[in-house]
Amino acid sequence: GTGGITETDNFDLTQQGVVPSIDVNPKDMYRGPEAGTATYSVSSNVGWSVSDDASWLTSSKTSGTTISVSYTANNSDVERIAYILAKGTGDAYQTVSLHQEAAFISFNAPPNSISAAQGSQNVEVYTNLTQWTVSDDASWLSVSREGDTNLIKLSWEANSSTSSRTVRITVSGTGGITETDYIDLTQEGAAPSIEVNPVKLDVSHKSGSAVFDVNSNVGWSVSSGGAWLSASKTNGSAFSVSYEANSKTTERYADIMATGTGGVSSSARITQAGIPFIDFEPESLNVGYLDGQELISIQSNVNWNVTDDATWLKTNKTGDKLEIYYDGNPVASSRMAHITITGGGIKKSITL
Repeated sequence: GTGGITETDNFDLTQQGVVPSIDVNPKDMYRGPEAGTATYSVSSNVGWSVSDDASWLTSSKTSGTTISVSYTANNSDVERIAYILAKGTGDAYQTVSLHQEAAFISFNAPPNSISAAQGSQNVEVYTNLTQWTVSDDASWLSVSREGDTNLIKLSWEANSSTSSRTVRITVSGTGGITETDYIDLTQEGAAPSIEVNPVKLDVSHKSGSAVFDVNSNVGWSVSSGGAWLSASKTNGSAFSVSYEANSKTTERYADIMATGTGGVSSSARITQAGIPFIDFEPESLNVGYLDGQELISIQSNVNWNVTDDATWLKTNKTGDKLEIYYDGNPVASSRMAHITITGGGIKKSITL
């Protein structure tokens, strides 16, 4: 009371506390097969601790509102799940999960074979890994991952052999992931081929020898088509030809054939000149004192030229004809000129 009244009374009022609670998010977390870390957020009105049920995962309370977990790579062939328990004082608790995929990596529709020609091709890899490598076991092929994509670029050299060859290409996980896959890729052999160089060769009438190169991807043998020469294989890339002297003035030729396995062949022709000759008639001319001209036919198997030693005379080669033009002689005494024909090491004269 008041105003001098001292009478009093009282009562005690108790306010209840909130219900203990804890909330963890996200409730379910999904991760790939590679090792990593994750974070859960915690909202709670009580103190709390954390535990888990997996040997491959470690959970820890990093603050009053955070759970951090780290997990190892999953090398099994099945998904695995870890449960993480946040337990508060009283009866408050929350269980969340982390699902980790099993690793997989494989080739998606890879080729079985490639042509013998040089080339390149992209091949797709089907995987849930972010980090992986590719390798091969052949010097004639190279492989590389195209940036961060799931494509592999294959580049190969031409196969010059008629035999096919095979390379193994392997894709592998990294960072503790041992999952792998491979393909065996076969490169076709080249078609049998053979080529002789040079394909034509001209030689003098004298005896001699020559060497021809052979470019071939098969075994081969050589044969000649003339009795006056012989051919022999000197190594896998050449043959030699020996030929006799030509005793005639007419040229002759023979074909040499290189024949390879698989029905391929290539030939070369060797042409041998005849003995050089220059023939004509007459070898001397007597003409009158008036100007005039003469025409002489030249028989020869060589290229020839003509010269003379007189100012009053002019010579001209026209095909296989020799034209001679001379001036009139103004004096009573005779005069003489020498006309020289040369070619192929031969020298002959006409006196006029």
